[in-house]
Amino acid sequence: MARPRSPDTDQRIFAAAAKLVAEHGYADTALEAVAREAGVGKTTLYRRWPSKPALMAACYAHLVPAGDFGADTGSFAGDLTHLLGHLFRRYRATPAARILAGLIARAQDNPETLTALHGGIIEGRRDIITEAARRALGRGERLQVATPEQANDLVVALVWHRLLTDPNGLDDAYADHIVRTLLAKETSS
Repeated sequence: MARPRSPDTDQRIFAAAAKLVAEHGYADTALEAVAREAGVGKTTLYRRWPSKPALMAACYAHLVPAGDFGADTGSFAGDLTHLLGHLFRRYRATPAARILAGLIARAQDNPETLTALHGGIIEGRRDIITEAARRALGRGERLQVATPEQANDLVVALVWHRLLTDPNGLDDAYADHIVRTLLAKETSS
């Protein structure tokens, strides 16, 4: 019978991975260094995660838990402002943005990384924005997109673009820009 996983060991591994990415970047963080920093053997890492991309996607999910972001404030603007403000604060306080940028970059030519990014980050978070947009449309709010899925795709595209081109620009002003981009313009009669 296999020994149960230790949450303390997972925490040490995530802390080690985050520290090393913060110090050296995604590309220069090796699993061997993560194992050494966490005080565990490489086999412990590989029993939990089959690859660096899988570990990094799990580390990102640990640093930016999906459950922390959804809020029903009564308006799409409020929901999206809450989500983006919280996300951007996490990006400033942790190396989560560097991890995500590394995964996105590496996914361009590595199917294993694309799988980890898609399964570990994209799919588990899609409902956060689509549900907020669905609620907004149900309340009769007008958005610049036709479907909740388009709202999600547009928000993700804008965040990832800024993440890859100007990560220091992920701030409240940019969050406001994204919100304004998605809200339908009021027409005067």
